[in-house]
Amino acid sequence: MKILHKVSRLEVKRCFVLGDLCSKWTRKKENVKKVESKEHFLRRVEQIKIKILHTKEIDLDKFITYKKRLNAYNNSKWCVVEVSPSEIGVWSKAGELPLSWTNHSLKETADKVRRAL
Repeated sequence: MKILHKVSRLEVKRCFVLGDLCSKWTRKKENVKKVESKEHFLRRVEQIKIKILHTKEIDLDKFITYKKRLNAYNNSKWCVVEVSPSEIGVWSKAGELPLSWTNHSLKETADKVRRAL
């Protein structure tokens, strides 16, 4: 792992809230029907991004309703790192894959999926 640079917790919170709001927006059936194109979707993401970039940290904290997550964000040191696929774990049963496929590294999971395909 190679550390590239430090990141403020404010930036981490902005990324989480942006992703969470976009995810919630796309899960609503009425919004999925409204998305006419990739460009339309990206415009909507940009609108959410602009809103989040002008939101103060105390207000971002209100979006993060799971208190253990908020505590982790506040008490962790954040940085951007460069890692290899062998160093990254995979979420258990990611993409509804069998547990035996997702209990090791990203590289091993990818190899299992490639062989299965």
